[in-house]
Amino acid sequence: MIPIPDNAIQLYSGGFFDYENPQVDYINEIDIAYSLGMQCRFAGHCDEFYSVAQHSVLVSEMIEPEFALHGLLHDAAEAYVNDIPSPLKRLMPEYKAMEDKVWRVISEKFNLPFIMPLEVKVADIRMGLTEKRDLLKPGYHWGCYEDQYEPYEMVIHPLSPAVAAEEFMDRLYDLL
Repeated sequence: MIPIPDNAIQLYSGGFFDYENPQVDYINEIDIAYSLGMQCRFAGHCDEFYSVAQHSVLVSEMIEPEFALHGLLHDAAEAYVNDIPSPLKRLMPEYKAMEDKVWRVISEKFNLPFIMPLEVKVADIRMGLTEKRDLLKPGYHWGCYEDQYEPYEMVIHPLSPAVAAEEFMDRLYDLL
């Protein structure tokens, strides 16, 4: 058996990811697609399983082509640090620092700017509002987001983890 560092996790592909010393070589699109396909948005508090992979594909499809790869990969760090709901993430500055550290090597791997374009941020917010409408129980107002942005007109139909991961990979290959 091959030992991995104490601060590392084993990945779906069989490789590992070292949190203390993240490297571009650790980043594998299959690991990203598989992991994001297996992670449910909203900490699982939605009517049906709905993956981060499907969310990412939809975000990438809603923006101009020059931002689509950034849109697809905007949550790719969560393949290594997990999806944490934004309200909790804001209370965890150390988590955010680690997420940024991971995003830095992902953005380098895919030759993307580290800073997320505004177009991606807006699409992510609007997709979140679409997901809220289609997948969450009604009754809550999401403050400034709902005051400033509209959900998309599309209706979300959740996919299985495997299909979402496959769509993520297909979209990534199309964009690369």
